[in-house]
Amino acid sequence: MVLQRIQEITRTSPYKLRKDEALHKEFIKLLQSNFKFVDSFKDPSIKSNFLRLYHRKKSVSEALTDYVEEIKEKLKLDNVPYIECTSIDMKKVSDSRTDLRATNDISVINMLNNKVREPRQLLFWPGALFSATVNTPQYAQSQTLLMIDVPSLDDIQNRRQINMWKANEDESLINQLHNFGRVPDREELLQRGWEEVQVDVCPERLTTRNHISACRRQYSIVHMAASTVSAPYTWDRRNFTTSCAHLSSHVVMAFL
Repeated sequence: MVLQRIQEITRTSPYKLRKDEALHKEFIKLLQSNFKFVDSFKDPSIKSNFLRLYHRKKSVSEALTDYVEEIKEKLKLDNVPYIECTSIDMKKVSDSRTDLRATNDISVINMLNNKVREPRQLLFWPGALFSATVNTPQYAQSQTLLMIDVPSLDDIQNRRQINMWKANEDESLINQLHNFGRVPDREELLQRGWEEVQVDVCPERLTTRNHISACRRQYSIVHMAASTVSAPYTWDRRNFTTSCAHLSSHVVMAFL
């Protein structure tokens, strides 16, 4: 694979790279043939189904927040309908008998962002890809899930189950993340061995800090379109974008 070869070269000893002119030429050719350099993630060539890669030192919550904002703008430009689902974050004093209450306390939100896998915000649109955050009788944790029918706002506000499609486990991950070019219909997914499942709100899991216990009510999924560079599947992805620093400018690379 092209991306795997690029990764291999970037991890080569610098002493070997300085002496191997053929390897240097191969690396330059791979970049020139497979990457497009643009000014930002908002470039028209970066579509809404592209995977965004972030530096491993950037927290997952920050990466997902960036992704949600970027994808909303892209969906608006592409005239794709979507629904936003914000988590219901709740807290109480630890070891007290009081009930959990909804909160917008930023310290509690940040604590939950760092402790739970479910994000503060989710976007639902036709063709959105997610990864499951829990094990259920219908699907396993980290399994690929696809949305083709966007739930109603009433369903989201009342946290009803939503319908999604579970990837065929026999398919390689690159095929699960394949760019259909359009949203597949039920018949196409059934032919590929995908199964329809129901996704629920994650079980209540209390996390505690500084005598405050809190939990997050959010669907048990996370966007697959935002990831860290070190994630194992990202180097097999067909369409992705990442950013890097070049001298004093900021550059975004799109693998098309």
